[in-house]
Amino acid sequence: MSRFARILLVAAGLLAAPVLYLQAEANAGKPGLTFHWNGFNLEQMAFAGLQIDQSAGSVSVGVDENAEALAARAFASEPLASDALFVMAVGERAAGNQQRMLSFVEGANALDKRNSNIGAFQMEQAILAGDLPQAFLVLDRLAKVHPRLTPRLVQPLVAALGQDGADEVIGAALAEQPRWAREFWRSVPSDPELVSSMFELRQNVSFATTPESDARLLAALVAQGRFEESFAFWDQVNGEDDHPFGFFDQAAFAPFGWQLHTSGERAMSARGDGLYDVYVQAESAGLLGRQLLRLPSGAYRFAANIAPQRDAPSISAALICAEDNQPVGDAQSLQEPAVWNVTGDCSAYWLELEGSAWSVRDALRVTVSAMRFGLAD
Repeated sequence: MSRFARILLVAAGLLAAPVLYLQAEANAGKPGLTFHWNGFNLEQMAFAGLQIDQSAGSVSVGVDENAEALAARAFASEPLASDALFVMAVGERAAGNQQRMLSFVEGANALDKRNSNIGAFQMEQAILAGDLPQAFLVLDRLAKVHPRLTPRLVQPLVAALGQDGADEVIGAALAEQPRWAREFWRSVPSDPELVSSMFELRQNVSFATTPESDARLLAALVAQGRFEESFAFWDQVNGEDDHPFGFFDQAAFAPFGWQLHTSGERAMSARGDGLYDVYVQAESAGLLGRQLLRLPSGAYRFAANIAPQRDAPSISAALICAEDNQPVGDAQSLQEPAVWNVTGDCSAYWLELEGSAWSVRDALRVTVSAMRFGLAD
């Protein structure tokens, strides 16, 4: 089974999860005292028999024999029970009966074009056949009637970026301004090849992209160490003269802007307008936040307001080459502005904020604001 089919079937299984009561009844093989044996209730019990096995990096979907029998009884009792046909289609697929599976899928679709599970099957078949335009039609239909399911349903199309020529087909589909476009851009993959494909696609398509989706794509590029491309993309979406060093006192576009750390021991929380609350547990110290910078050779200065000011020595800043994690000089307390001399032989630097509660009696609680970064005078 291809990776595209595995992703699709996981999504379909999750969307089709039955209520626990019905699942327990199906496993027990008998109805509850309040259960009514009509076709739709039999359909739900059959649905509870779906078996989704996720192990060793693979996914398989099957159905037990009792559930198949229940599905057949459900459809015989209620000809509009489209999920019963879905269960039977899963059974035929597991048995290797492709044609019978397709006949059940086509029959269920004729009954109910809103059925997300049948739609998932149709998308799978279109993707496996390389017919992406047909997959787009199914996805657009499902996105209209089930908008909350769209984030899961776009996953097969994200995975399909790895197919030859898929970027052109998907780009053409995005040019039609489909309903699923926004969720597609939000679904940035982790696979390096797929990130590259999405990045190339983003160079030519802007419909339904948002600052949030662009920030996710930027973060994926940075995670791969593709710093120069990341800064070029930053310039593309923000303008070359906007934040020339990459410094940004907000946290909305991390790692361009603050990438905040939160744990039980430490937290740096944004309050808006460049204002941050900092907490460091007593007798602990470490990273609070960091952001990516590009710095030609020169001297640079970083300063911030710390309140209460008496705790300023407990907040420090460090500059680190992102390529080899080597620091540029020592970390410096923000009791006064920090200054670093940069040689410019590193393509990107991390500006890091650190907090320490080793020298205070209780936990450290301060506010950091008015952060400034630029060339030293």
